[in-house]
Amino acid sequence: MDLGSQAPALLCLAHRGFTERARADMAHASPKPSAAGGSGITARAVLLGLLFTAILGVVTPYCDLVLQGTWIASCHLPIGVFVLFVVMLLGVNTPLLRFASRWGFTTRELYTIYTMMLLGAGIPSFGLTEYLFPTIAGAYYMATPENGWIERTFRYIPQWMVPYDVAGALYNAGAPAGGGGGAAYALLPQWMQPGGRSVVVSFYEGLKLGERVPWGAWSVPIITWTFAALVLYWCLACLSTLLRKQWIDHERLVFPLVQVPLELAHDQSPRSPLPSFFRNRWMWLGCAIPLIVHSVNGLHFHYPAFPEIRLAWPLNQYLTGRLWANAGIVHMVIHFSVVGFSYLIATELAFSFWFFFLVFILEGAVFSFLGIQLHPLPGYPTPPHSALQMIGAFLAITGYMAWSGRQQWRVVWAHALGHLRGGDDHEPLPLRHAFWGLVMGLGVLCAWCMMAGLPLLLAALIFVFLLVFSLVLTRLVSEGGLLFVQAFRPSDVIVATAGTSVISPRSHVVLSFIQTAFMFDLRTFLMPSFMDAYRLADASGLSTRRLLPWLGLAIVVAIASSYVALLLMAYKLGGARFMQWFMIISPRQNLTFVVSYLNQPYPTSVANWLLILGGAATTALLSWMRSLHVWWPLHPLGYAMGPSWPMIQLWFSMLLGWLLKSLILRYGGFRRFREAKPFFLGLVVGEFGAAGLWLIVDFLAGKSGHRFFLN
Repeated sequence: MDLGSQAPALLCLAHRGFTERARADMAHASPKPSAAGGSGITARAVLLGLLFTAILGVVTPYCDLVLQGTWIASCHLPIGVFVLFVVMLLGVNTPLLRFASRWGFTTRELYTIYTMMLLGAGIPSFGLTEYLFPTIAGAYYMATPENGWIERTFRYIPQWMVPYDVAGALYNAGAPAGGGGGAAYALLPQWMQPGGRSVVVSFYEGLKLGERVPWGAWSVPIITWTFAALVLYWCLACLSTLLRKQWIDHERLVFPLVQVPLELAHDQSPRSPLPSFFRNRWMWLGCAIPLIVHSVNGLHFHYPAFPEIRLAWPLNQYLTGRLWANAGIVHMVIHFSVVGFSYLIATELAFSFWFFFLVFILEGAVFSFLGIQLHPLPGYPTPPHSALQMIGAFLAITGYMAWSGRQQWRVVWAHALGHLRGGDDHEPLPLRHAFWGLVMGLGVLCAWCMMAGLPLLLAALIFVFLLVFSLVLTRLVSEGGLLFVQAFRPSDVIVATAGTSVISPRSHVVLSFIQTAFMFDLRTFLMPSFMDAYRLADASGLSTRRLLPWLGLAIVVAIASSYVALLLMAYKLGGARFMQWFMIISPRQNLTFVVSYLNQPYPTSVANWLLILGGAATTALLSWMRSLHVWWPLHPLGYAMGPSWPMIQLWFSMLLGWLLKSLILRYGGFRRFREAKPFFLGLVVGEFGAAGLWLIVDFLAGKSGHRFFLN
């Protein structure tokens, strides 16, 4: 048989069989309900979950900003959560089960701890804290007469959004007065009043001798922003509840990232204190490869004379000339864990991710050859021709998911109107509460944005687009196993389709703050974590309704601990010394883009509309072909990610994972495929373990800047 001509059909058929087997494997791997520990949501499990979440809330900002090492919370299987879970498994529970089994933790208790950490892990990093504080402080610190930020933008900044006195900043710059919401401060005590420029100067340069952290100046912005964040998280929890039955029970998505904790702990018991996963020699072989490679490179980082094993190759130096002007960033990077996860996902999906990445690069060459120039979406490395098609793909996938789940949505609507009662006892929330909770939450967020100065229609559009992006990105994690995902700011869709002038200057300024804090970099937003927690609870017999309040408390603990940690570190050490992306580059981009829109507004174009519609039509065609032909090898989710920042980093590793899986399925069949699974999961264990190990080494050695996993 000719492999080239028959590969698509064989691989797709292999995937169909693999999917059913993978689901069976996950059911087999799921821990059986045990009398010991009851539901698993015990006082000690909850307390440990909160403790570990608080630890991550403190350690994550330090690792990201001060140590500037490998990010421990930059993806949807956070390294920090993984390391603490393995420590809990091997360092705590294995000795307890061996020597004092009555004190050992049940599998359900371990998963309770894991899910609580999972929901809190991303908040201290990309999820909220590390974007919020530099954004609202950096605007004043980096404002100069040359960039004109104060004169052009500060009069539109609501006082309750920032810790410094907006009116005072305008007065000192000789600009017209502005800054709404300041009158309410007259009702507050003196210690809660906004501060002068010293508040942000000390944040970036550190406190002088005898000075104290100005907690009072930060109190109002912290309260207002945290309120909005909690309402947004509530909306995502409600939306995840409405999707749970469709994705987990009806479509039975594989949830590749959930397979890791399931495999690690599923059979740990007094009879088998060490889980079988850690007794598998193939797992240890897979674990050894990234551990050795990253250790060699770690020695090279500390001792440059030591040899290095290269894992990244920039290719743009070979793509020169006018033809490749729209190629974007092209790298080949090996992430061992991504190779491992690519082995777990559907074969056609792994193929589509890297295939469409290369297709979009060739498409850019066609645009260059034809001399077509498009206005870029600021802040993203994705070429504009690709970005616009991706927007259309996101909209089409959302429509397809709404259509394919229409029966479930009818059930939800019947519950919402009170026409149907009962039958939702296994949901995290009653469906009626989840539906109206989502509606009310969105209403509160729109009202919050209107208080900040946004028109109601614009605020509603922003959150509608955010939910669209959230749905598709969560699907990419739950079905595609992507470690991290990104989309666009909702305002990018409006600007691409209607131009910059349709948004007023006040709205541009307010949106720049809101979107940077909540919507710009969605690599750790909470909806995929909610879905993974629900899937893990389903597999282990945990009650999601009993678990959800503790997940919410973990979120609150993550917010509080990370706020305190970041402010103390910044005021003690000086934030300007921290990682430049969070503290300098991102806050500077925030108002730079706004001023560029105000100085040089631009309209939309017919080309923008054609590309968005073309992306939607292509996605619809791909979905239709998948429904008609079992052999069809192209997945619309792969097209939707295009040459985005995640794909720039992950495409080559996904190609390797797809290739290895295809060869094993072809020449070894399903038996060899299942036997090799521990090896590929071992790649994940080894790379994540190496990241944790070298963060400790770097901390003890006092060296910063050693990051080898994801950017």
